[in-house]
Amino acid sequence: MTSLAKIRDIACDFRSGKSTVQDLIKPLIGKSDGRLNFDLMDKNTLLKEAQETQEKILLGDERLFLGIPSVVSDNIMINGFKTEAGSKILDGYRSPYDATIVKKLKKEGTIVLGKTKVDEFGIGLSFDSAKIILDGLASFVIDLDSAGSLRRAASYHNLVGFKPSRGSVSRYGVVSADSSFSQAGIIAGNVEDVEDVLKVISGKDGNDLKSEDPNFSKEEIDFSKIKIGLPRSWFDRIEDKIIQIKTKEAAESLSVLGIKIEEISFVEIDHLMPTYYVLSSSEISSNMGRYDGLRYGLSSAKGGDLTDDYVSSRGEGFSLDLKERIIFGAYALLAGNKDNYYQKAVAMRSFIAGELDKSFNKVDLILTPTTPNLLPEGDQSSSSIFNVIANLSGIPSISIPYKKEDENSIGIQIMAPCSKENLMIKFGKKMQELWKI
Repeated sequence: MTSLAKIRDIACDFRSGKSTVQDLIKPLIGKSDGRLNFDLMDKNTLLKEAQETQEKILLGDERLFLGIPSVVSDNIMINGFKTEAGSKILDGYRSPYDATIVKKLKKEGTIVLGKTKVDEFGIGLSFDSAKIILDGLASFVIDLDSAGSLRRAASYHNLVGFKPSRGSVSRYGVVSADSSFSQAGIIAGNVEDVEDVLKVISGKDGNDLKSEDPNFSKEEIDFSKIKIGLPRSWFDRIEDKIIQIKTKEAAESLSVLGIKIEEISFVEIDHLMPTYYVLSSSEISSNMGRYDGLRYGLSSAKGGDLTDDYVSSRGEGFSLDLKERIIFGAYALLAGNKDNYYQKAVAMRSFIAGELDKSFNKVDLILTPTTPNLLPEGDQSSSSIFNVIANLSGIPSISIPYKKEDENSIGIQIMAPCSKENLMIKFGKKMQELWKI
């Protein structure tokens, strides 16, 4: 299968009469039904929704997203539909409301076909979301980016993966383990679709006090005045020679636009993963406390006292990997350990943010490879080394394929200052045009 056409092209075909919403949605339902690691919404409801949407188009409704097929990950709530977040602890749980993201998608007429399965609470790569796009089952997928998981999945599959600034997209109705690190992002086939989707799902939300409106300025950018920073020390950590060569090649190709490339001193990469691991595990330990087997999800009562029921439910409901993160997080937060672990990590996070600010005073954007390797084998923790800084600091980041048709194509990651998605996306579109993606 091949990816779907761009959102604007699909919308144009609907309005010209070249195709109908039913023509698009009905085959997608057939292809999705019974798909591994995918939960399809009720088929009859989807077909009815497609028919009603087509009628709106015929009556002159001009909303861009009318009839556009989308998918969300299983840690984003859809009213009345199960949300298990990849964890046995939420076995059989059905959402009592829509996440703000889903509300906004529905308001614009997007047809949400279903949900992709995820690793437990989204702590892992988003390969299933990437495959949805590759197989042409949706125009885009909304999934969580935790330590770069979404961007890396996009990179390994020659897709565009986007993580917005912290606060640009509401977290209401999003089930995450490490709330300050996991951000709802977008996987799509091209930068234009990412931009259009972001305009729908972003913005201030009364249910999330940390949400804010992004800047979507239409002002043209003079690319000859843009400076791109290449972190000098980071390039020594690229594991694959092909990635090292192609990243430098990609950076040099930007000179035709008059863009200035500068090597910069940057945050030492060895600081990033330990800081992330301590703080993320601490948040996981705290956030997982709500899953007690009493209020929702799995309840494994053994007939003992309340503590026995609590221990039994959590023992059965959480995986070994998650238990390890919970235990380590609890250890880091203990009164006797807090100063040596948690507080030091908090201080390092502030230091990293300060160093980023200094870098962005010298350059407009920062360019790195998305991953240090072509495809991870076994332990994937080292694959996050170029991505996690965006989750630690809350800055936006996008991964764009370079030399997509090559056997060894790679993802190029662009990072921008907080709330500068507009600049980053415009630059991404220019890269896409230059590299003929």
